Amino acid sequence: MTTTYVPAPGTEYRYAVSDIARKAAKLLGQSWDSESGYWGVTGQIHTPTGDTVTIGVITRATCT
Repeated sequence: MTTTYVPAPGTEYRYAVSDIARKAAKLLGQSWDSESGYWGVTGQIHTPTGDTVTIGVITRATCT
């Protein structure tokens, strides 16, 4: 992963989904990348083929 994240994971928000995305990309290998979304509640994982997977928080009120 080539992206340097500032501030360091875990220091911007107490619990951030973007930190989970970043860790997942790191575990998947060097050709995977990630970036944080808004307010730490979303994160994007970029695959080696150029696809993007977005992970986020869904509240119970918005689930159908």
